[in-house]
Amino acid sequence: VIVDDAQWADVPSLMTVGFAARRLNADPVLCVIVVRSEDAPALPSVLVRLAADRGTRLDLAGLDTPEIATLAGHCGAGPLGTFAAQRIRDHTDGVPLHVLELLHDLPPEVLRAPGAELPAPRSLATLVLSRLAACPAPVEQLVVAAAVLGRDCVLADAGVLAGLDDPLPALEHAVRERLLTEYDTAGGRYCAFPHALIRAA
Repeated sequence: VIVDDAQWADVPSLMTVGFAARRLNADPVLCVIVVRSEDAPALPSVLVRLAADRGTRLDLAGLDTPEIATLAGHCGAGPLGTFAAQRIRDHTDGVPLHVLELLHDLPPEVLRAPGAELPAPRSLATLVLSRLAACPAPVEQLVVAAAVLGRDCVLADAGVLAGLDDPLPALEHAVRERLLTEYDTAGGRYCAFPHALIRAA
């Protein structure tokens, strides 16, 4: 039984998986729950206890630069130099799905061009843009303005560019939708993208 991206599942479904798995003592069943590290604490306690008592926790990092270069050769993207592979690693955090999508979607010259901006993988871009389209117009304007200004920016600057007199409500909504994060500095309140791929999308 494999539950991928468990952070997106509803709690009753996850509790049902935990309930069933706890009772499968005599049956040869392997249950794999895949969740992002930052979302693991939000899993139902029944799953967390079950993993601690009868399971194993594996923390997986993304693919490293040599692995991405090897993958490029195997999936038909041709040989990929260290610089190009490192750029893809930095852009995707080595997430295999995102790496594969870029290798399949982009022409080899774009993958190897040092100045070319890499896009977000299509599946992620579709998810991010649909989430953004469901937001009120001020939220969309703020997120787009922040994307123009960089990975992070002063909230007031993004508000001016978005044409918002008070960007704070839009920021709070964007944070709830996981489109932006916020932090305070001595120079004021900043907004930032949780990941470079969300900005690219």
